[in-house]
Amino acid sequence: MMQNPADLPDLIIALSHSQVELRMEGRTEIALSPSLSVHGMLYGLWNTDHLIQVLDTTLTERPALLEPFDDVAILFIDRPHIFVPAPRGATFDLDALAGKYLRSRAGDLLTADAIAGDMVNAYAVPRDLIRVIQEYYSNAMHVHLSSVIWSALRDHDLFKNHPSSRVFFLQWGNHLMVLREENGRLIFSRIYPVTDQGDLFYYTLACHRLLCPLECWHITVKGDAVPFEMPHTPYITLDHHLELSPLALLVAHYRSCVS
Repeated sequence: MMQNPADLPDLIIALSHSQVELRMEGRTEIALSPSLSVHGMLYGLWNTDHLIQVLDTTLTERPALLEPFDDVAILFIDRPHIFVPAPRGATFDLDALAGKYLRSRAGDLLTADAIAGDMVNAYAVPRDLIRVIQEYYSNAMHVHLSSVIWSALRDHDLFKNHPSSRVFFLQWGNHLMVLREENGRLIFSRIYPVTDQGDLFYYTLACHRLLCPLECWHITVKGDAVPFEMPHTPYITLDHHLELSPLALLVAHYRSCVS
């Protein structure tokens, strides 16, 4: 099981197409709560200019966020991504490996997170957005939420039982993450926007019928409240519930950007 790493990120910047969230963990010496969340709601597709504007405004209005943090993590929530086998060798052509599966816009940077089990999670990030964040925090490194959650699940004892056929549902704010594994191998990963209870029911039931797992798992992250209630019997049977460690601990342990 995961052990507590020595250093947790001082600041986590969580980014999605509809939300900017900044979390300072354990900073009780400043005049803010130990876990600060600042939200800027954005609607529609990823709009880099709008995200930059929200970040600039938030950071300038909160002097505490401009302190020299030793460790800053950028967490991408819903950027399109794909898990692919990592070729043998120290280097590989990421564009050839995953570029044909991902739609990149002008100015995007194709990157990947290393995953246990000889896999990488590839996704594109906006260069300008990364540049602006690193102007404030030069040491900021990024990771995808799906990389963190799948790595945490892989470390859990539940993968000692074979054969297996599971789907994992994780609510994250106004998103639903769905992961499907077969005998320890990830075969499906998708993140859906959730704006109300009906969205959550629709995506949960649709994915359950599409993916046909033998077991359904409800995953939560310790300390993170969920805005909607998961569907239950008779609509769907959630066989197990698993609570993962707090977000800062997960990010500190599992982030590993390789490109």
